[in-house]
Amino acid sequence: MTDPEATLTLSDIAALAHVQRAVVSSWRKRPTVYGRSFPFPSPIDDTPGNPRFRQEEVVKWLQATGRGNNPDIHLDAPAWSTPDGVSLEELVALLCLRSITGEELGELPHDALVDLAEEIDQEDQFLLREIRTSTSAGARHTDDVSEASHGPAEALDLLERGRVGREHATRGLTDAALDLVRTVATACARELAPAGVPLVHTGGSHRLSLTVAVDFAELIVPDSESGDDHRALLQRAMIQGIETSSDTALPSVHLHSVLGSDTSSTLDEIDGVILGLGQSDVAVILGPASALCDELQGNDEQNRAETLRPGNVVFAARLPRGLWREAHRQALGLWVCAGRGDARLRVTDIATLDDLDAPDVAADVVAALRDDSSRAFRYARLRELSAVLGKQPVVPRGTRAARFVTTEPTDHRDRVIAATQRTAEPLPGFDVFVDPTIGTIDVSGLSLGQLQQQGLLKIKRGKRYDQSNHDPDGTVDVVDASGPTGIRLDAFKATQLYPHATRTEPGDIVYVKDRPKAWVDPIGGSLLRAPARVFRLARGAGIGPHTLAAIINRLPDTAGDPLAWNIPNLGNGAEGLDAALAAASAYEARLRERLAAVQDLTGRMINGVAEGAITIAGHGENRGRRIEDASPQEEGAVGAVDDEGTQGHALEGR
Repeated sequence: MTDPEATLTLSDIAALAHVQRAVVSSWRKRPTVYGRSFPFPSPIDDTPGNPRFRQEEVVKWLQATGRGNNPDIHLDAPAWSTPDGVSLEELVALLCLRSITGEELGELPHDALVDLAEEIDQEDQFLLREIRTSTSAGARHTDDVSEASHGPAEALDLLERGRVGREHATRGLTDAALDLVRTVATACARELAPAGVPLVHTGGSHRLSLTVAVDFAELIVPDSESGDDHRALLQRAMIQGIETSSDTALPSVHLHSVLGSDTSSTLDEIDGVILGLGQSDVAVILGPASALCDELQGNDEQNRAETLRPGNVVFAARLPRGLWREAHRQALGLWVCAGRGDARLRVTDIATLDDLDAPDVAADVVAALRDDSSRAFRYARLRELSAVLGKQPVVPRGTRAARFVTTEPTDHRDRVIAATQRTAEPLPGFDVFVDPTIGTIDVSGLSLGQLQQQGLLKIKRGKRYDQSNHDPDGTVDVVDASGPTGIRLDAFKATQLYPHATRTEPGDIVYVKDRPKAWVDPIGGSLLRAPARVFRLARGAGIGPHTLAAIINRLPDTAGDPLAWNIPNLGNGAEGLDAALAAASAYEARLRERLAAVQDLTGRMINGVAEGAITIAGHGENRGRRIEDASPQEEGAVGAVDDEGTQGHALEGR
């Protein structure tokens, strides 16, 4: 009969080998490794979707094939072979006992384990009950996990990521969310007492409280929190070396998470936390933004107003989405509450994770606790409590701190003037002159495949280039179907690293076949980046490069094989058409440059007026008006240029 203590699931094997779960499935389907056959071990049961494998066979197979990214497979394997019938809480309790006593548990009889637990927990407050119901298989597995770890904290992490941990795991907060709450709570603690204050766990996520408690003098778990969750939290705290107590102390930081609760329950829990604060205490509360920040209706709105009315909430923030894995589209809210009343409320809406800077948020929280109006806040903005009590949201969307102007007005003026020098330049029109010809009957064309067979078309492939080889001072461009990619290489290094790479020639059509797109390289000498390829036309092809590129750019996304693309036979008109299309492409490029300049000017005008540095004194299209024709109100303004190069009037600095 197979030993249940020595089996691994596919997820266990992935964790052991430090690879993704899908990689292990691929190994099972591909038994050949470096030309030799290494069949994957056969499962010992037929459990649909979750087969199990003998640990010894899997370890031998991984060592023989060299697959995976873990050089210590033979040492780590026992930690992932969780025996059947053992619960996570049993293993955590046994690990707690081992971390306190330092004893190896696997070789001790069950009565000896109970005696050890009784010495530590005579009143059965957190451990004795679990040890009395523990198994010898669980004790041996706890020893295996401890042996494979660098310490009790890492062993706990292995247990929670192991098979039994995955069966009961919930998707908690991301590392960014944990770091934010930890940084804010630690800053509040230092504000209360630099020597250190305790953290009070008032409910919610164990992992959140344990993560934050690392930076505190001790973790207080009130007796009112008794129950299985209370015992589990105490066990984990002892494993991680966190001092615990049930006696409250002043001052302290209270931590509470209401994630997963409905709005009514959330508000009731928060109300209880605030009522339990002392005059010098601070509470950090994490919950859904829908309850903490957004507009509410009916009884929920009234209940939240009653919670806010005393003025305990000093800071409220709507946090970005994606911080809670259980509901990654749900935005979270953060409240910081002071034990004293009549505090002024400051709020902010942090829209994206890119805007989330935990130390700056914590600095704003400390300034809000101090009610320091002389400080420049990065995020928080003063919010009138009367508006919130008047059925408005706590944190209106887009609320951010006022930004003070630090740029000199003349700088804004100069930037706008520089932008108008480009937009005010006259842009010549583009025209094409055509002459009628005698029509022909033959309008058939050829495919690119036929041109290739006739030796009138060559196709060159690109290759991949390492971004780390980019040299800003390089002279060799790397191009694709959109033009230069921004990667440049030193000429000698390019020859050394990529001696056989395709170099473009003047007139080459650089293209991609998927979602067809093409561009003509007018200079040549560039390196071609895959998946782009090159069409190189020979004389007599009956079509020019710009014409072929224009045809490719008009093809549908489902155009298919490039060799099957048909092109017209233009005969004597090919050269003139290609020259016109080249000029049209150049004109389009100038239009795009002008459009970019207009967009740049738009942004500079908005920024300048928004910061009070300039005012708009006039505007208009440049139609050749001379400066002497300007109105008197525009005198002294600068920026526009007429068709003859005369400086006109556009803006006035303030």
